[in-house]
Amino acid sequence: MRIFDRFKYLDPWIYVVVVIVASIGFLMLYSAAQGSLQPWALKQMLRFGVGLVIMTWVGLTDSRFWMSSAYVIYGVSLLLLIGVELMGYVGMGAQRWIDLYIFNLQPSELMKIALVLALARYFHSSTMEEVRQNKYLLTPILLMVVPALLVMRQPDLGTAMMLLFAGVVIIFLSGVQLWKFLVSGGIL
Repeated sequence: MRIFDRFKYLDPWIYVVVVIVASIGFLMLYSAAQGSLQPWALKQMLRFGVGLVIMTWVGLTDSRFWMSSAYVIYGVSLLLLIGVELMGYVGMGAQRWIDLYIFNLQPSELMKIALVLALARYFHSSTMEEVRQNKYLLTPILLMVVPALLVMRQPDLGTAMMLLFAGVVIIFLSGVQLWKFLVSGGIL
């Protein structure tokens, strides 16, 4: 199926709602700038437009592409997190961004998506017998703990906790028994 054939699956009302909600934000920024599009509203409108195009592209892309690219996306996101440690931009007392000269990239935000994709791919092909084995859980635990530790060093405790929480939820939804979570929580 060609990508243009998928446009028939888009619901225009979703776009209407998203644009209305975003427009309320634009109006707030316009008002905060005393009736001027500068310095905030125009930049936000441009970001929204780019984001809407990216959102549409992601939504129209075949899910098999995302599944086959999950580990690559995770690896790139992990390398970007390491890059923050080596050459990250310091702003407001934290080293969380990479300066790309057009915009500042925060790799921890990409890692949220990459972690979910990587864990989904990992558990997609597993059987319930494998999921119930403790040794099978070592890989997903490492997949979520390594980036969480890198994000905590930035320091960004909130995002690190979100990564851990998202990972725990996916592991739970994959079929891991509840008692393992209770024992792990008791140990911590």
